[in-house]
Amino acid sequence: MESFAEDAVDHDPAPDQGPGREGFRAFFTALTAGFLDAQIAPAHMVADDENIAIAYTRGEACRAHVVLSLAYGGREVRE
Repeated sequence: MESFAEDAVDHDPAPDQGPGREGFRAFFTALTAGFLDAQIAPAHMVADDENIAIAYTRGEACRAHVVLSLAYGGREVRE
């Protein structure tokens, strides 16, 4: 997460996601804690002199626990 600016802006934040780098850190920490086998990878990165945009993919996740206050009860979750 150190590659994110402290004041990074998420233009599609998760529910209750805080602002900036710490918001990203909290979101991805909750996501990976809830989906123990989650696979998150950058799909595309675009940059100019002042900005970087990142699109990421989330692979199939099984063995779900509690994520972002939503209980999935161990069911497989797919997008």
